[in-house]
Amino acid sequence: MQRLLIAAPLALTLLLGGPAVRLHRPCLAAELTLEDLIELVRQNELLYQNIDVTVRRKWEQDRSIAARVGPIITPNGTLQGKPLCRSNATRRYVAQGELYRHEETSQTWGVHDEAPETFVEMGAYDGDISRGRMDLIGNIITGKYEFGGPIRAHGFFGLFGGNHVPLSVWLGGERALRAYPRAKFWLRPDVDHVAQYKGKAEFQGLGCHVVWLLRYWKKGKPHTSEAIAHVVYWLAEDRNLIPVRYQSYKYQWSRTVPITEGMVREWTELQPGIWFPKHVVIDALDESSLVKRGERVHSWRCEWFVDAVSLNPDHDVSFFRDIPFPEGTIVYEVEGGQIKKGYQVGAPAVVPPAPGAGVPKRRRFLPLGAGALLIVIISFGGYRLWKRDRVQKSRRDC
Repeated sequence: MQRLLIAAPLALTLLLGGPAVRLHRPCLAAELTLEDLIELVRQNELLYQNIDVTVRRKWEQDRSIAARVGPIITPNGTLQGKPLCRSNATRRYVAQGELYRHEETSQTWGVHDEAPETFVEMGAYDGDISRGRMDLIGNIITGKYEFGGPIRAHGFFGLFGGNHVPLSVWLGGERALRAYPRAKFWLRPDVDHVAQYKGKAEFQGLGCHVVWLLRYWKKGKPHTSEAIAHVVYWLAEDRNLIPVRYQSYKYQWSRTVPITEGMVREWTELQPGIWFPKHVVIDALDESSLVKRGERVHSWRCEWFVDAVSLNPDHDVSFFRDIPFPEGTIVYEVEGGQIKKGYQVGAPAVVPPAPGAGVPKRRRFLPLGAGALLIVIISFGGYRLWKRDRVQKSRRDC
């Protein structure tokens, strides 16, 4: 009955176009269960379903720590031992009904670089066709394919690590994650994900619901049912249950000292009762210093700055079709999972793939044409692998 009391106002609020989904009865909030909280988060996520948001990201790592990093895959797909110490990016994401558009321009600096490398990624879906470009490689795909990922109000603490899974799905644990298509990268056959509601706390003067997301060894492992990591979210009750604070623990390094910590430092109120993070800061420690000497040595910082955000995008469909392919871009047209045509913009037509040439099963970080031709693997996959390998050492823990 309690869930009905909470869920009914939620549905009514959305149907009537109310400003936000919030808890107005402390007695119910005090009795909240994890299932209730998941539903509240899910309903609040729906408030941001249509969005036009532009953000800037600044990431910087201590040069001495960066110099210890081994070989990486750079944005242009080459493998080399070039440690990165700095990265800036500007991203825009628009969701308008079923249509979307994603743009990102990033610059990275190696430890010994004076000038940065620049990388451009774009993608959009117009209701029929998906178009995407990563530097000078392009795809035109029949049907909907997601290039990049959404910028979610509830997801800033995972955004840098390429985590585009909704918070409500994470709170649902292993079963919910396995049912969500884009969560497959975060799953392992020998690990279970479990969420636990820990009750209420206060942070920065905001009443919060505290949730732990734990990872356990599954049956059959040497240490069955032993927790190996957990993250903690403080969901701000008066900020649409958006996480205001985040901590990540990996037990191979420490059970008591968080390896990664983040917080929302500034907010913006888009409409009465509907909030959005404006400035988010995430800091990480150097794992080696913590394990070997017990010292808390700062490794890197990532900051997100929200430059513009609207919940009422109203773009013409042409906006979701205009993905330019500059001269020299190699473009592959894909239909039904098969490459139908390939050509280079501004060059004579190339020989198309053999009729019926197949495309391997879709994988995270690779487009539908990946694997069919080596250049597609390098150009589309290389940047994602580079980005993932640089970040997931500290971020693949939620």
